[in-house]
Amino acid sequence: LGPLPYIGFIDELLEQAEAPLMVLELPFVAQRLTAGRPPSQDACVDAIARAMEEQGMRAATFVGHSLGSVYLSWVAQLRPQLIASAVFVDPIVFLLHHHKVAHAFLYEEPTSSLAAVENFFVKSEQRIVQYFHQNFFWYQNRLAAEQLAFPTAVVLSQADSIVPVQSVHAYLTASSRSRLLLLPRAKHGEFLLPPWHDAVVDVVADAQRSGWRRAGVPRPSRWAQRTL
Repeated sequence: LGPLPYIGFIDELLEQAEAPLMVLELPFVAQRLTAGRPPSQDACVDAIARAMEEQGMRAATFVGHSLGSVYLSWVAQLRPQLIASAVFVDPIVFLLHHHKVAHAFLYEEPTSSLAAVENFFVKSEQRIVQYFHQNFFWYQNRLAAEQLAFPTAVVLSQADSIVPVQSVHAYLTASSRSRLLLLPRAKHGEFLLPPWHDAVVDVVADAQRSGWRRAGVPRPSRWAQRTL
């Protein structure tokens, strides 16, 4: 659906963070008639780096949700110096060799009316199907815990039907110093709704404060930490 579902979340981040915000759109995997071919891993990261340079951003707090975590993974692999801190929400990049992600999104039969609607309008949409079957390579998109060379927060939804939540939580707990937040009873993408929305906004704000050194900005004052 593109950026539309995230508009309220983006507005909230602008109000809370009091910092410039750049939103990256992935038109080639959204519901559009034409949008061109997906860029390569190198080309995509180079484009992000150029956009940041044009805006005078040395490093930034990256937030990636679901498929967006793949592009955050690419930056972490190729240009980690661009990341001041990172927030992965419903990430599909950890333990991507696990069968659940691909099977749940591409092959699982819907078991409810809501799942049937999602399957018809999203999972069966031509450009989305084409992207996942022809341009999604797990070995390129996966991210290991030891590659998290920056302050990191990971938000997992307890009732996620795509991400192997328990396995990812155990893996990151044992192998990284990431901050982990588990949203009770939440499904994939429901962080955009109450009562989980505010908690995730707070996680992003905390990540922005923790990345000040890598971003090359002054250390947040105690007053700023209370009001951001």
